[in-house]
Amino acid sequence: MLIDSHTHIFPQEYKKNHESILKIDNTYADLFQKDSPPADAESLVGSMKQHGISKSIVLGMGWTDYELAQDINDYLIESSKTHQGKLIPFCSINPAWGNDALYELERCFNRGAKGIGELHPDTQDFDITSYAEMRSIMQFCEEKHLPVLIHCSEPIGHSYPGKGQTHPSKLIDFITNFPSNIIICAHFGGGLPFYSLMPEIRTSLANVYFDSAAAPYLYDPDVYKNVEQLLGSKHILFGSDYPVVSHRRSLDHLMKTGMDSDSFMDITHNNIMDILSS
Repeated sequence: MLIDSHTHIFPQEYKKNHESILKIDNTYADLFQKDSPPADAESLVGSMKQHGISKSIVLGMGWTDYELAQDINDYLIESSKTHQGKLIPFCSINPAWGNDALYELERCFNRGAKGIGELHPDTQDFDITSYAEMRSIMQFCEEKHLPVLIHCSEPIGHSYPGKGQTHPSKLIDFITNFPSNIIICAHFGGGLPFYSLMPEIRTSLANVYFDSAAAPYLYDPDVYKNVEQLLGSKHILFGSDYPVVSHRRSLDHLMKTGMDSDSFMDITHNNIMDILSS
């Protein structure tokens, strides 16, 4: 059973309302200035069927507008019910909302959300390194065994829409502030796994996973093998970043690694199922 741990979907009406949404949400504008979001739940499920993917995590975008966040959270949860478990909803909140963020998180959890994400610290304008700002959200997630998925980016390399500056130095502060939480660092954590050659960094990553979302845009296929050598296959999750990267391109990139069947099963199924069942 192949599971995609990083996808995004939007209601059909977001295409029609694209220009107005650009004006009210910073994250949306940062990511979709040129194009409207091209995928809804039905498009995702169709692509999953075509490419042999059994389940997908459906994520929010790190919304800055509270009403948009609620709207998309409801859409993700309802889409999960409509498609009978093929889609696994995470919810989008902004820690900068304070008590409102905790309210929305609890509301979504009670309706069936299985995690938080994707969070975008830069466009959402919260300090991921601040224990005080993140504490209430992370405590709730620890108590309810909810994973937290963070958008991450590389401190060097080419620019791209939504890249931001959530670099490994910020991530390790966040991770060490909350060592008991399950944390998923998107996009191979902006290269954080490569710092695990430092013993104190490696020790800090015990509850941390790294997804491969948009990996074909960022890395050679050897990234899988290199991260596996550093941390083991138990810390890697296959994610496409659909529709930004197609399932075909993501799977072709993964298949070029030539990894063994046990590692493949960990990365594409076992690890995310362990997270969701914890």
